[in-house]
Amino acid sequence: MDFSGVMRNGGSAMGNKGAKLCIEKELLNVQLNLENNYKENAYDAYLNVKAMIESFFEQGEISKWAYKRYIRKLKKYDEIYAEDEENPENEENPEDKKEIS
Repeated sequence: MDFSGVMRNGGSAMGNKGAKLCIEKELLNVQLNLENNYKENAYDAYLNVKAMIESFFEQGEISKWAYKRYIRKLKKYDEIYAEDEENPENEENPEDKKEIS
């Protein structure tokens, strides 16, 4: 994903502060969706913020220090979603809940 359009304001980059604000907003979105049990929305926001962090770092919008800090923040979500990817059978299947008569 290219997030360069997010960072442009009248042709000039908003800079480090703007990128950090966008990332923090998206991290908050992940957390709020998880707290409200909106798992699919949380996962989408997680993927979005992960791509955003990578893109901003590659574009030089955030420093290496900030990049590492955000990657550390994502670790707790990485653990959540790694378990789901490793064990897809954990997802609920309506057919599995059929009552046996």
